[in-house]
Amino acid sequence: DLPQTAALVATLLAVSRPTTRRWALGGVLLGVAILVKETALPVLILPVALVGSVPVSRVARLAAVFVGAAALTAAWWWLVVWASTGLVFPLNALSVIEARDVDAAIRIDRSTWLSVAAVVGGWILVASRARDDTPARLLLVAAIGLAPAALYAASLGLNARNFAALAVLSAIAVGAGGAW
Repeated sequence: DLPQTAALVATLLAVSRPTTRRWALGGVLLGVAILVKETALPVLILPVALVGSVPVSRVARLAAVFVGAAALTAAWWWLVVWASTGLVFPLNALSVIEARDVDAAIRIDRSTWLSVAAVVGGWILVASRARDDTPARLLLVAAIGLAPAALYAASLGLNARNFAALAVLSAIAVGAGGAW
């Protein structure tokens, strides 16, 4: 979970400027994150964050470079999994995840509410800046991409480590909100 988180943060740093080289690097980094843990796969929607701030033709080119680089980095694994299990990745991992016997994911008590309030406030500030600020939009779209896996893990009561990437992005949102 922590290597995936590091790769996702590195991805966001790489794509912070809309250049072909940086988005290719971001795609490779996202591909590494996908190889580490398949829950990073929905972050492929990241190019959506450029809509409205970059011409559509450039968004399409950067999206193709980003997705292509991620696919070149990680797609070989789909073939390995399919050849060895007969299942399409990441469907092969769902039964393994559900069978794990782990501690409860999150316990919320009175002392947690201050942190929850700070995180919610941070995301509200990021969302309010996202209209005119591309890095804020990138952060928000990445979090949206990670949210389904976090909700799935929470619904199964899986260990809190499954929320590491979203927790780090939330800490970044709180820090950015405080800086603004």
